[in-house]
Amino acid sequence: MTSLTFHGGISTIGGNCVIVEESNTRIMLDNDMCFSGEGAYYKDFLSPRTNNDLRDYLKLGLIPEIPGIYGKEKIYDACLEDADSKSEYLFKADLISYDFAVEESKNQITDESSNVKNNGESSPFHTFTGLGLKRK
Repeated sequence: MTSLTFHGGISTIGGNCVIVEESNTRIMLDNDMCFSGEGAYYKDFLSPRTNNDLRDYLKLGLIPEIPGIYGKEKIYDACLEDADSKSEYLFKADLISYDFAVEESKNQITDESSNVKNNGESSPFHTFTGLGLKRK
């Protein structure tokens, strides 16, 4: 039995998409994009992005979302994929106490620099900041 599936095209100019299906055979009749919705987003000074406009058209509903017909490489956004994979490292931080940071910093100082005197005091270090220990 032949079946017809309609995607878009109701009360619009363009955007008509019909899938004709018979047994294991499917034919899609695509009549371009819908012009009525496009004007709501792309005015005179705006135009679709050239690097990923298929994803934009799908997101804005300007072309129908029909599973399996759009290539993943046409919808894939490399910038977002890279940002997602790196974002976990942007928010990782350790919270340590002031005393612990000072002790760890002192432990990393070589014997030669730990003997340096500053204004007559035995330790050349005074305050800890996010950038490290500051000399007095």
